[in-house]
Amino acid sequence: MDTILVINAGSSDLRFHIYSVEGEGRLRQRLNGRMDGIGRCPRLRANKTGGGPLANRAYPVEAVPDVAAAMDIVGAWLRDELHIHSIAVGHRIIHGGAEHDRPIVIDQEVLACLERLTTLAPFDLPHNLAPIRSILANFPAVLQVACFDTAFHRTHAAVIDHYAIPPASRIPVYVVPSDENLMIARHALTLLMNGSSREPS
Repeated sequence: MDTILVINAGSSDLRFHIYSVEGEGRLRQRLNGRMDGIGRCPRLRANKTGGGPLANRAYPVEAVPDVAAAMDIVGAWLRDELHIHSIAVGHRIIHGGAEHDRPIVIDQEVLACLERLTTLAPFDLPHNLAPIRSILANFPAVLQVACFDTAFHRTHAAVIDHYAIPPASRIPVYVVPSDENLMIARHALTLLMNGSSREPS
């Protein structure tokens, strides 16, 4: 079964969703989970969609000191215990700057560009990028797609971005859609089907 993995990484947790790819490009959520307490009291929790729990495990703090380590543990659990080898990974990224107004396939050049934007969202963006680095290092052939909060509403009028904000402080605002994980999975599947030749992890 082909699947899409969606990752949403923050400073203290890493949330993930697995969607199966069904006929005519339809997606069905199969499970969701999170590694929370990263660097403090790490715990992996996961549930089947509409079903029971799949995992509820505590880890020593030294085993999960950061988001990259959490990604490694979650990825190994998905592959080794659930035998899930996703054909693409979609990432929620808080800020894409002025350059990124739509989902994009991630390579080293894109990653370097995003790293230069960390001053725009210093409490979130470095953590968003940590899983990307981990997957690029360990599974470079897997297609990864960045979906930006700042791109979801780039078609609205400029006054919405600028109202009541001094000119020197103007940066794009963002609004997160209610079903962001499914949207990210759809973008990843679309870019995969449009000619990217990556292999599953």
